[in-house]
Amino acid sequence: MDVVSEKSILGVAEKITNSGWRVGILINNAAINPTANSLEGEVRTTRLKKNPLERWNVELSVGLTRYLSSYWAKNGVRCNALSPGGIYYGQSQEFVGRLEKLIPLGRMAAKDEYIGVVQFLCSDASAYLTGQNLVIDGGWSII
Repeated sequence: MDVVSEKSILGVAEKITNSGWRVGILINNAAINPTANSLEGEVRTTRLKKNPLERWNVELSVGLTRYLSSYWAKNGVRCNALSPGGIYYGQSQEFVGRLEKLIPLGRMAAKDEYIGVVQFLCSDASAYLTGQNLVIDGGWSII
């Protein structure tokens, strides 16, 4: 689903409705696509270009998740957010090296390292978890 395309979102909603399925879990993980050539002085934005990345992370993503979790809880829908850290995806060695110095674990994540967290959020192991933002960033946010 293309989260910036209303047509795509409505198409998915229609497929769910027509299939008889219901949404039981929502993980707010709309991809952010910062375009940065350096780690300094660049304004990073979401794909929704009108919102700086920091505003998306703090106000929109987490706030929306909390609101949706309280709104849909009465219907048995749990809503949580996943805030990933830097994911290695072929970035330049210069960029990777500079970023990794800022991450306590000393490396970027591999894209498959989030699978376990998503499985946890979709399982009964998190049945009492809603409205939360799970930050998985190698410790970057703690420093």
